[in-house]
Amino acid sequence: MSSVGTELERTLKTLDAASAASLERVIRDMLVFAQHRQGSLAEATQQSGASYPPGHFERLLGAWGDLEFELPVDLPAPAVPDWT
Repeated sequence: MSSVGTELERTLKTLDAASAASLERVIRDMLVFAQHRQGSLAEATQQSGASYPPGHFERLLGAWGDLEFELPVDLPAPAVPDWT
């Protein structure tokens, strides 16, 4: 086991259950990220139980694809008293 693995194992033993679960979730998400960079995102997501299911963001963005957004009109600048 690498020094990082040893340190992680030691740290997990010192944390309460909720903090340990949060740390494990972050580590799993980072593993998904690293595997994604290697080109195997679908496999990595399924194996790790990542926070979001495969295709989540694609479906989310697709749901907004047909909407047109209009920016609001800028409000006029507030009146500033003359200091002269």
